[in-house]
Amino acid sequence: MSSVYATATHIPTGEVTRTLGPFDSRHAAYVAVGEVVGQVLTWERQATGAYLAEKYPMLWTVEEREVGSVL
Repeated sequence: MSSVYATATHIPTGEVTRTLGPFDSRHAAYVAVGEVVGQVLTWERQATGAYLAEKYPMLWTVEEREVGSVL
């Protein structure tokens, strides 16, 4: 079983600064990120299956993770 998480990475430093989740769906993660940043973001699908959106200086990633995986 997998859960969806949203992770914020500070673009200039590459430091992961925040993780939200777990969520039951990508949509719920998108909504949560929008509430954190104060606007709806445009998400782009990556070849890895993750979705990315930028709100400089943060890069948000939404992806499914297997339950019990290392965060």
